[in-house]
Amino acid sequence: TETIGGWCLVDGLVHCATASNSILLPLIKEHGPPRFYLDHIKKIASRSDDDASASGSNNTDDLRSFRSLCQIVSGQQLAGNAAKTIWRRLLKVVDATEEDSTNLTPDRILSIVENGDTESDLRAPAGLSNAKCNCIIAIAMSFKEGTLSDNILLGG
Repeated sequence: TETIGGWCLVDGLVHCATASNSILLPLIKEHGPPRFYLDHIKKIASRSDDDASASGSNNTDDLRSFRSLCQIVSGQQLAGNAAKTIWRRLLKVVDATEEDSTNLTPDRILSIVENGDTESDLRAPAGLSNAKCNCIIAIAMSFKEGTLSDNILLGG
């Protein structure tokens, strides 16, 4: 997993935005994540925008941060090849690919949880630990509820 200054802030941001009836959410919305984290995310987003422009894509995807968080969580504390494998497995579970990950949405994750067996339909086939699976579900819930969004995470 890629960290910034040795820290992976995703879990902390998600927790702070949702814990204790979202008591810290107004502060997160007002002040946002640490500046160096925002700069890093914007740099990644800019590269993605440049890639999309170069390919002629006109995608206005508002779930880019959701997918990025899922990729970060799925690969957390794993070596490069293992992280890529788990990411590909997660994408396969939601009928997505690295080339087209648009099927990886909060609604799709929550649909699996609500209509199936989380263990056999999500966690095991993706190769996620219980903690990672629960974190991805929490991120999906936060995006669905609006406590997390590209706007919040990218400071827009």
